[in-house]
Amino acid sequence: QERAEAEHKAEDKFDEESEDESEEDSEDDYDEEAQTALACAEADGKIEAFHEEVEEREAWLQRVRLDGEALQLAPAALRADREVALAAVRQHWSSLRYVDERLRDDAEIVLEAARQD
Repeated sequence: QERAEAEHKAEDKFDEESEDESEEDSEDDYDEEAQTALACAEADGKIEAFHEEVEEREAWLQRVRLDGEALQLAPAALRADREVALAAVRQHWSSLRYVDERLRDDAEIVLEAARQD
């Protein structure tokens, strides 16, 4: 009978440990799912922001192709964008003054402005 009680206690202890491990596994699974969901949400936000940046860049490209002087109103990052700056200078040489300083030594941009002057 003592042996049976000892076996019963051992089984109970094993069952309790198994339940604890099962709860920990469930919590780990939940944490992993929550982290995955958060990562997906962050990625969606970054993708959306990227698409907005691309759309803004394309809009400014179109704008400076029609009016190179509009470059003066463009955000600094786009005044430093070589393609945007070159498009503005191709439309009107004087927009060179609005091009980011780092691009004012770019041979193609300077030559494009000089051809029109």
